[in-house]
Amino acid sequence: MVNKIYRTGRFLLLSGFFCLFSCGLHAQITVRLTNQTIKRVIEAIEKSEGYSFFYTDQLPGLDQVVSIQVSDEPIESVLTQLLRNTNITYKIEPGNQVVLSLRTQAEPDPSAGRLITGRVTDRTGMPLIGATVTTEDASQGAITDTDGNYRIDALPGTTIHISYIGYQPASVRVTTRNSYDIVLQEDAELLDEVVVIGYGAMRRKDITTAVSVISTEDIDKRPVISAAQALQGKGAGIQVIQPSGEPGAGLSIRVRGATSVQASNEPLYVVDGMPMDDISYLSPNDIENMQVLKDASSAAIYGARAANGVVLITTKRGRVGEAKVKLSAFTGISQLGRKIHALNTGEYKELMKDLKQVTNTVPNIPEDENRYVDWTDKFFKTGLTQNYQVSVANGTDKVQYMVSGGYTDEDGIV
Repeated sequence: MVNKIYRTGRFLLLSGFFCLFSCGLHAQITVRLTNQTIKRVIEAIEKSEGYSFFYTDQLPGLDQVVSIQVSDEPIESVLTQLLRNTNITYKIEPGNQVVLSLRTQAEPDPSAGRLITGRVTDRTGMPLIGATVTTEDASQGAITDTDGNYRIDALPGTTIHISYIGYQPASVRVTTRNSYDIVLQEDAELLDEVVVIGYGAMRRKDITTAVSVISTEDIDKRPVISAAQALQGKGAGIQVIQPSGEPGAGLSIRVRGATSVQASNEPLYVVDGMPMDDISYLSPNDIENMQVLKDASSAAIYGARAANGVVLITTKRGRVGEAKVKLSAFTGISQLGRKIHALNTGEYKELMKDLKQVTNTVPNIPEDENRYVDWTDKFFKTGLTQNYQVSVANGTDKVQYMVSGGYTDEDGIV
């Protein structure tokens, strides 16, 4: 505890002195970088010039590649040149702190082009609220208001893309006009899609209950090793988390949130018509389709067990024709995200000497002591994850079969 208090106090003292010096006068910036991302340039300024930047990694435009050559210029001039082709604005706070944020519609950027306005409606003329309007390079974006109106900055020749759920996306090319009204057409294919529910098959546009259909077409392209991982990010309102960091730990699925304090909040799984409580045995490569029943109407089919929602899974089956053999392999590594840097033996001795000037309770370290162990390197290692899946499927007019097997091994970093 004494060690921690001393080091914190020294840091605050030095920080206060630095602020007194730097707040009064902004240093001149020298940056010479070619073909680097804006994020990389910001990191270089932080490292060499003593500025601290605050921003989110999801800020659009940070990955834009730029070249900047400035010498002994104010920080304001450097940031203006660096961010001129983005939708990012900056604010310099006391203590050499720079806050980056997304420019609002009330803060137009002259370098981004002139202001383009318009209205987004459906074929009946009704406004579409919340439609997404972006430029082709995604540097500018806007959302339509309650009247379907939008405002966006774009250069002549730029293509503007408009998208809305349930409607076909549209595009318009900016010319000399400043206003463009867009009419979106309904996506008939999506509305006519057949959805298999617990009590039959219906077209999507005829369903009045909350049903999410999980696309499994890209499972082979994703590094998933369990059926629960196939649900991650694929259904609105479905939460898939790993409550434990233990290697190989199962995932927790929440369809309707937490409904009970003592009982389980896991949904009911129905695999090929068989109700069950766990799908950890199921390989994601064996899944044909997945559907989730969210609302209370699922209780009419499966009773009280459906209080936390229902996940319907249909597995793949053999088809008539030639036998199909499928093999998939996945290997990954995991490492410690950030290493804790501790004092070495020499630094620890110096700290004890400084503490002796204010207290007599510190330990005595012999001068000839030079042993040092980096316990972080001793404790952590590189973890290895392996997953192998193989399946054989075939069938005739009377019999179809599919046989599959898998092997999963996950080593942690501890």
